[in-house]
Amino acid sequence: MPDASAGQPLGGGENEARFESLHTLYARRLRAYIAARLGVRFHLTDDLAQDTWIEVWRSLHLLRADETETFGWLASVARRVITHHVRRERSREVAVDFGGPHARLLAKAPAAEDVAMARATTRAVVEVLVRTSALGVAA
Repeated sequence: MPDASAGQPLGGGENEARFESLHTLYARRLRAYIAARLGVRFHLTDDLAQDTWIEVWRSLHLLRADETETFGWLASVARRVITHHVRRERSREVAVDFGGPHARLLAKAPAAEDVAMARATTRAVVEVLVRTSALGVAA
């Protein structure tokens, strides 16, 4: 349950009762809506649903008592939360320039599979050399 620091005061119980009623009636449907909007990023559903309910609590005074499109209002809050999250994530992305002065080093770096194969081959050769020298066989 959101606390007083999250927006509306808890006093009087009217807002709290209204919030609980909205949550009881729409929590599953709103979660499904958020999951559908996220697509492949569905793993963020619970976090963004929680953020949406916090924002609903903060904005509860904007929902009219006679609101006939309550879910539409909840969905618009969810869209804003999702949009804000996506924009915040995009701003954290870092561009990598593979064409800069170090491009020639990247081009010359061996592939991981080549390195693994070379190590395995080296181990096999060393093992053969150890066995043949232990047997006294000239390599």
